[in-house]
Amino acid sequence: MWTEIGLTMQAIGITFLPQAFGFLAGVIEFFGGIFLMFGLFFRPTLSFLISVMVIAALTSMGAGEPFSSVSHPIEIGIVFISLLFIGPGKYSLANRLNRHRRRW
Repeated sequence: MWTEIGLTMQAIGITFLPQAFGFLAGVIEFFGGIFLMFGLFFRPTLSFLISVMVIAALTSMGAGEPFSSVSHPIEIGIVFISLLFIGPGKYSLANRLNRHRRRW
C-alpha cells in the first residue's frame, strides 16, 4: 500500500524509495491534521501539507483524470496557503504555551 502511494512522486521525477515516500505522506497527513487542529508547528506543518497537495494534484493531472477529481487537492492546497498567511490564531495551543513561558 505504501508503495502505491509513494509512486505518486513520479509526477515530479522522483522514482526511488516509493515505500518511504508513501509512509511519509501518510505520516504528514495524520500528524499534520493533529498539529493543525491544535496550532502546533503551524507554518512548517502547512508547508508539508501544501507539498502533499501539490503532488496529489500533479498526479491526478498527469493521469488524465477529469477536473472534478483534480479540484479537491487544488482547493485544499488553496486553503492551506491561505492559512499560511492567516496564522494559527490567539486560541492555539502554541500561543498559550508561549504566553505561559513569558510569565516565568
